[in-house]
Amino acid sequence: MISHRCLFRVGVVVAALAGFSVPARATVNYAISLAQPEQHRFHVRITIPGVTGSVHVQMAAWDALYQIRDFADRVIGLRAQDASGPA
Repeated sequence: MISHRCLFRVGVVVAALAGFSVPARATVNYAISLAQPEQHRFHVRITIPGVTGSVHVQMAAWDALYQIRDFADRVIGLRAQDASGPA
């Protein structure tokens, strides 16, 4: 059986490690255009400046109603590029 002292020590270590973890932070800039409203399409440009290495970008799967939705099926013409060209 695990003693209370051992559980306390494990709790202190976990709390200390959680305090030292730093989440990834990045500035994300969005430019949204509705140049042709009759088509009901938005042009969205996402810029993440100062990135070194790779970036993982993910769309949300829920809306304000907290229902799981498939928004990706509405995406048309997705492109990714960096300073040197297409990624």
